[in-house]
Amino acid sequence: MLTHLTPTAIAALLLFLCNDWLLGPFLNPALPTRPSVISEFSALTQPYHWLFQALDILAGAVIIALLPCLVRLLQPKDRALKWTLFATVALIGIDSIVDASLPISCAPAIDTHCSSITDSISFSPHVLESLVIGVIAFVAPMLWWFAYRRSHTMIAQASKLFVLLQIGLVPAIVLARHDEAAIIGLVQRVYQLSLSAWLALILMTAVYAVQKHRATKRLTVPQPSGQLEIT
Repeated sequence: MLTHLTPTAIAALLLFLCNDWLLGPFLNPALPTRPSVISEFSALTQPYHWLFQALDILAGAVIIALLPCLVRLLQPKDRALKWTLFATVALIGIDSIVDASLPISCAPAIDTHCSSITDSISFSPHVLESLVIGVIAFVAPMLWWFAYRRSHTMIAQASKLFVLLQIGLVPAIVLARHDEAAIIGLVQRVYQLSLSAWLALILMTAVYAVQKHRATKRLTVPQPSGQLEIT
């Protein structure tokens, strides 16, 4: 089970799976980093697109598998807030699977014909899904900061920093819209790395909470001899 891994191992696994674009220069060196978006690695015309899709699906599956740990971590008295926080992480995990299941047909960064038809697919399911999860990912750290600003200091601080980073990336995104500033790939990769780091912190903290609870339970369960178990 995933919860038998150390929290550090959980974080490392999530960081790798959520940032499989790091394999891009090795598996698909023809796709340039600066002007390409991450989803282009999964485009149906690209080599190893099936591997990038599989890793994205696995990332979502791992996040979903760790959701029960959040129940141990989440302690707000407001039940509505508690389950809203739970839903933000769950939706990010589900989106990873949905996103991989809706690959784009080609890679605009290197396919000139693909570039010519991008306007006609501006409202494709893939783009719509990306917009929805973008809104969720922006609101989620605000909610986590609000809920844990007085208790889980690391989660609160990380959530605040992630919100500030997203705000700071807005000018870069606007700049990237101009043809002469082909930096959209760099901006998206910084964003994805930050999102996955924030998510990994929350889930590794949740796993630690579960493991701590199990250890405490073992120490307090009476043994047949009437003595407490200490191992």
